Amino acid sequence: MDRPLDRAPLKPVETQSAAFTIAAIALAAKLSAADGRSSEAEFRTFQRLFSVEPGEAENVARFYRFAQKSPHGFELYASQARDTLGLEIRCLSICSTACS
Repeated sequence: MDRPLDRAPLKPVETQSAAFTIAAIALAAKLSAADGRSSEAEFRTFQRLFSVEPGEAENVARFYRFAQKSPHGFELYASQARDTLGLEIRCLSICSTACS
């Protein structure tokens, strides 16, 4: 997400939070594209379930729409989410392995 130059650099926790948020947005978008068609209803559901700061809503929508163009590349975002949490999440590990 865009950050003004006059802001302080992200702290490690903020960096992890931003990385996880990006991964979650991408995974939701790519999941919506998995059946070959993404609908506006899927995007509205995402917006209802995933809260973002009002100032970031436009950036989130733009990134979601970009990511939903194809389900390809979800493995990178699944790995990013797993790594950001610092845990071995079995579900994400299985997805990353099974779909490679």
